[in-house]
Amino acid sequence: MAREGLRTLVVGRKRLSQERYHEFSKNYKQASLSLSSRDTLMAKVVHSYLECDLELLGVTGVEDKLQKDVKPSLELLRNAGVKIWMLTGDKIETARCVAVSSKLVSRGQYIHTVSKLKDPESAQEALDFLRNKTEACLLIDGDSLTLMLSQFRTTFISIAVLLPTVIACRCSPTQKAEIALLIRRHTKKRVCCIGDGGNDVSMIQAADVGIGIVGKEGRQASLAADFSITQFHHLTKLLVWHGRNSYKRSAKLAQFIMHRGLIISACQTMYSIAKHFEPKGLFINWLLVGYATVYTNAPVFSLVLDRDVDEELANLYPELYKELKSGRSLSYRSFFTWVLVSVYQGSVIQGFSQILVDATSGPRLISVSFTALVLNELAMVAISITTWHPIMIFCIIGTGLVYAASVPFLGDYFDLRYVVTVGWVWRVAVLISRTWSPPNYRKNCFRSVAFDTSHIMAQFSSDPNWVQEKCDAKGREEIRVGAAFTEALSKDCAKRSRRNRLLHGVSPSTSPAPKQQKAYGLARDDSALLGMPDKSPPFGLEAVSHPLLHSLYYFPADVPTSVKSKGWRGVLDGEGRLGKLDADGTNPEEYGLFTTTSSSVYLPGYKSMD
Repeated sequence: MAREGLRTLVVGRKRLSQERYHEFSKNYKQASLSLSSRDTLMAKVVHSYLECDLELLGVTGVEDKLQKDVKPSLELLRNAGVKIWMLTGDKIETARCVAVSSKLVSRGQYIHTVSKLKDPESAQEALDFLRNKTEACLLIDGDSLTLMLSQFRTTFISIAVLLPTVIACRCSPTQKAEIALLIRRHTKKRVCCIGDGGNDVSMIQAADVGIGIVGKEGRQASLAADFSITQFHHLTKLLVWHGRNSYKRSAKLAQFIMHRGLIISACQTMYSIAKHFEPKGLFINWLLVGYATVYTNAPVFSLVLDRDVDEELANLYPELYKELKSGRSLSYRSFFTWVLVSVYQGSVIQGFSQILVDATSGPRLISVSFTALVLNELAMVAISITTWHPIMIFCIIGTGLVYAASVPFLGDYFDLRYVVTVGWVWRVAVLISRTWSPPNYRKNCFRSVAFDTSHIMAQFSSDPNWVQEKCDAKGREEIRVGAAFTEALSKDCAKRSRRNRLLHGVSPSTSPAPKQQKAYGLARDDSALLGMPDKSPPFGLEAVSHPLLHSLYYFPADVPTSVKSKGWRGVLDGEGRLGKLDADGTNPEEYGLFTTTSSSVYLPGYKSMD
């Protein structure tokens, strides 16, 4: 009962004779009047007279009722790469029970308790133990924490951040805030603090992101926080779905705003070079105002509606959130890539405009270069979108129509007679085509959308035809679909200590039951042979639905029913995962089933690759 997180109480009794009771009462009173070691003497008397030879009456277990879905929420956050600490004002026993019942501490995990430390020597011994026991959970009380922070601040935090879980009990509001600040300064990582009471306000304000839960203890934490939720399990959606989308969209929006400003600056630079650095603007007055507002604003800002996976997949695969820790969306590499693309496009648009029009200034040059500039921005937005939204389509097409409708009113800047000629059209078309080569980011963008490893693992699970559609393009063999799968997924599997290949990185303990419709096949001769789900199973396989695992397993027809009912995982299941063999003494090779750790993966319609 204690291991399950219940507050356990053992009830016993002891019968005392009249003489024995008077003797106990006399000694206990004498110990209570002692001027030195009074508590020790009193405890000794109680132990010798009462707390021995008890008669067991029973055991009670009281459960600390948790909010809805606390256990799966904590497990999902751990799978998403979030390290969780619990800071509470409760006593040690209560904190331990809550940690175990909420699965913050896994069953059987060692909990190292550090309490009532009085001197630096004992604190140093505790740190030395934890340094060699980084897989243990640390449970520390407020007094010991104060000693650690005052005497061994740097050493303590450097060891504590390596532990899977830290539980600090009997913490004051000041200590909670101090720990949050210490983690921020030491790790240089983002800290999110969640609380529901007035004692958590200082901690919430000290964090990078504060989240308040509206509960029975009032709204103090909610009012002081950056975000407010009503239930703890709402935190998973806030981080895994809204947080991930916010980061992805903000990164893409920042890159396009930077691109929009740099490309027009590159055009101005090329114009100034051609005019021998004459201090004169290329696009002036309404052209400059229009480019910064009605001609580019709506399409660029519509990117905040883009998403690479839907909400169901984001919650099903918390590993997608872990991918954000690399910071690839906003890195020096992505920054300089966009700078180079912007400079290249601006140089090509203005430089080739001067060559094609055979002029360094004039209405014809401006009409060609400015039109190419606006259309290039619209095209860049279009090719960067992963999931189309009706508002995106409206913004891109609507902006194009607005620009076309405004051209007749730009007679002060354009040669309107020239704009309606074929020569103007083909010159603009040539400029747009040249801005997309030689840095062939059409191909790069296609790869980034179709073959982002985290995106593949989620999207292939939901729709196997998605990969086929994305790969029906020129240079299929050059893309090397099989190699992309193998290289990306082998890294993910190695982290989970699974030597057999999986077609996606699902955590079975967290994810719901898989859908029974994807691919099927047989592990044979060190190869995983996949068939399409709309065809009959090859090699005489029969489908068996396992009631506990919620998956389809395929077996040869001559496999005994007793083996099938055990869910003998020797073949690919309905989700496309190659499971390990659970033969229970049966020889799997009798039925053509073999273990495989480094098999080739054959995808429908594609050449096999190791």
